[in-house]
Amino acid sequence: MPFFVIEDHPLYRESLATLLRRIRLGETVVELDRVGGLPAAVKKHGAPEVICLDLTLSDSLGMSGVREVKHHYPNSLLIVVSEQSSDEAENQCLEAGTIGIISRIPLGSLSVYRKCTDSKQ
Repeated sequence: MPFFVIEDHPLYRESLATLLRRIRLGETVVELDRVGGLPAAVKKHGAPEVICLDLTLSDSLGMSGVREVKHHYPNSLLIVVSEQSSDEAENQCLEAGTIGIISRIPLGSLSVYRKCTDSKQ
């Protein structure tokens, strides 16, 4: 099952996708810049195993994007990427069905991805 990275900033998107490709060799990683591209990408690549979703995108903002993605893909692991690293933001994300939130601070990201993706194996 493919991994999807939905991030509007090209450098962050590429970095996250590269990280996932290194952790899960041979897995398909689909890069998108908005939530609106997700349905067509799912038709082309199949249902996502993991979705990494930026919390602030051009076509969704905050928890609305999280809820929309989780509603349409309830069996996918959803990880939020955000500059907001407060306990409140993390609690809101967890309540909406995510398995975690990754701060844009790069340290620790690799271990979070490994933990999240290892839970599906």
